[in-house]
Amino acid sequence: MMEYLRNALVAGLLSLCLVWIGGAQAFAEDTPEAVVVSTTNNVLQILRKERDTFKDQPAHLFDVVEKYVLPHIDFAQMSRLVLGKYWNQATDDQQARFTEQFRSLLVRTYANALLRYVDANVEVLPSREPARPGRQLVRTEVKLNDDKPLSIDYSMFQVDGAWKIYDVKIDGVSLVVNYRASFKNEISNAGIEKLILKIKDKNEAATSG
Repeated sequence: MMEYLRNALVAGLLSLCLVWIGGAQAFAEDTPEAVVVSTTNNVLQILRKERDTFKDQPAHLFDVVEKYVLPHIDFAQMSRLVLGKYWNQATDDQQARFTEQFRSLLVRTYANALLRYVDANVEVLPSREPARPGRQLVRTEVKLNDDKPLSIDYSMFQVDGAWKIYDVKIDGVSLVVNYRASFKNEISNAGIEKLILKIKDKNEAATSG
């Protein structure tokens, strides 16, 4: 399940960078859909222009992800949802360190696989009416080669007037729910501090490698 989740994360966040440009004019400014489309114009241009550079120096992808993708994700909210009941049981310091390490985990997973999906086609689908004011589900479809299209849904909400992602669903499977289930077992067995240190060790090992 975690391997599926990692692949789902790459495909899901990918559509922030590879959305179908043909629908760009259909979306009003400052809407959730416009956030997805505007991110495309920046990242896709960079990826295609500097593809060979990124292959030789993959660490540079982190800079692109940091600059163009991360501002549209609310990692604090995502971390709270992932930890669930354990969020309030954690100290302020643990909450901050978990958010930092969880953010690094997702960024590293995404950036390292991004170039494999640079030629994917992604289409933004018409949005449905939001269930609550200030909330929106942005639906997309991702297709690579002749594979069956993958449905990607972004749960977004407004933070200080800006639209942010706090969950991604791939074919109905929630990133938040899956990580919550995995981390729940880790916390139950060893505690939240051990979980934070384990994620930190994995991040550092991947960076040094």
